[in-house]
Amino acid sequence: MEFDSRQSPWRTGPEVDYGQLRLDLYRLTCIYLASKPMTTLYDDNGEHPIDDLRITFERLETGRILFQTAITIRNAWDQNPHGVDYWLERQDSSVGRLWADISKADYAIPLTFRESLNKIIHSIHLNYDFSENLPCPREKVYLLPTLFFYGEHFGKSWKAELDIFRFIECCVWVV
Repeated sequence: MEFDSRQSPWRTGPEVDYGQLRLDLYRLTCIYLASKPMTTLYDDNGEHPIDDLRITFERLETGRILFQTAITIRNAWDQNPHGVDYWLERQDSSVGRLWADISKADYAIPLTFRESLNKIIHSIHLNYDFSENLPCPREKVYLLPTLFFYGEHFGKSWKAELDIFRFIECCVWVV
């Protein structure tokens, strides 16, 4: 039998493990802070097993954490919009720039935290910002704290530039 909790003031949607969400935000922070220093681990043969982990996982984990975080916070915001608004009230919630129509490349507007959640969720492509142009030896390239999301909305192509550390700060404020 269905237990209908829609009228309960305490249960407004899927339960969220905010401890796990904060742990993922910590991991995302560490990925970006460790990316550059880990490129110095190489021995004379140009190899190091720990940096192999960085090369293998930093982009995979970044994507996973961003999408899980965006979905979770966006859902929690819909459940309790006043709570999130309260925590962001005194904060600059700009986390990057948005081109709503990339055919107008010189017209960018601030990317709000809420809109960044939507853009992450609805993106169809993600570009990472690297220290050097690829292709070059991957072990010498590290992540810079900017991500570029692309998608379409009502037939127009958009681009969102996300400052990863500002995004993480806003996430921490609301969780």
